Amino acid sequence: MTSISTSGQYLRMRAHNLDVQQRLTELRDQVATQKKSTTYGGLGTDARVSISVRSEITEYKSYLSNIDTARLRLQSTVSTMERIGQIGEDINLEITKLQSDPNADPAVVKSIAQRAYDELVGLFNTRVNGEYVLSGSDKANPPLPEAKARTLFGNIATDMGTAASDPLQNPAAAHAQTKTRAWTDLFSDNLEDPADIVQQSKARVDRGVDVTYGVLATNGTPANGAVPAGDLPYFREILREVAAIANLPSPTDETEKANLKQYLSQVGQSLGSAVTQVDTEVGKLGTAMKRMEQIGTRHKDLDVVLQRSVGDVEDVDMAEAITRLQLAQTQLEASFRVTASLNQTNLNDFL
Repeated sequence: MTSISTSGQYLRMRAHNLDVQQRLTELRDQVATQKKSTTYGGLGTDARVSISVRSEITEYKSYLSNIDTARLRLQSTVSTMERIGQIGEDINLEITKLQSDPNADPAVVKSIAQRAYDELVGLFNTRVNGEYVLSGSDKANPPLPEAKARTLFGNIATDMGTAASDPLQNPAAAHAQTKTRAWTDLFSDNLEDPADIVQQSKARVDRGVDVTYGVLATNGTPANGAVPAGDLPYFREILREVAAIANLPSPTDETEKANLKQYLSQVGQSLGSAVTQVDTEVGKLGTAMKRMEQIGTRHKDLDVVLQRSVGDVEDVDMAEAITRLQLAQTQLEASFRVTASLNQTNLNDFL
């Protein structure tokens, strides 16, 4: 049998079949993945656009992640501070009751203050994802070590048992002494460092934009130098006044009752001022959270636009892709028939 088809015709048809098969495979992949290509090389000149836009998407997602983390810490900080402020307000209310009732027993208020102090210690060491929210950049260390909190409590108890700083004997001196106790070496060593080695938390929320947020347990005031003439930073005020109320001695005569009333008046004023400052700071934190939310919303809107841009470059038109797939299948089937026909054609077909 002698074939009349030339080897050149056959090789050309075979090469054509391979081209159609390759195109068919690519079209099947496009229909399956809904993407023009699974590699940047398959996008041709659009590859650079795809890489650039995807890089922007990754960048803005990192900003959103930073914002989410910061907002979580801020929300916890706000809740913690609100509770600290509420404790100060509650103790102040108990002080008012104690002042207004000459027969009131300080032991009842003392018991309430003791429990409040224990709660305060826990609140100051609030953590989110293992990080202390009131420690600023020193997130791994508790801002109010248990030992230091107990030292303050014990020192105030000792002072109140000493004539020179007994609120029943010397109200003004007693109040000044608790201030001295709370001014130094109360919070963690890093927070108390005069060099301010601990900073407030910071988050990169946009290109070239860092937001400083949160509150330090020290309120950003280093505990160095002389004891201030006015009130202490509000966290110190609340801690020392609650500790003081938890250690109040009970008066035994009218003079001691009068001195106690004078002392409680000083404590009440300090607590009231501290609670007001806590409320003000909570408002500032709320403003910071709102700003982050606004920036986050812009990033989410931009993400939608960028994702659409990626889709324009990488996604296939499914209707068109299916039509082209069907056409390629038809072409391949026809090409196979022609190739088979060339293999079977011989001289006898023309005799």
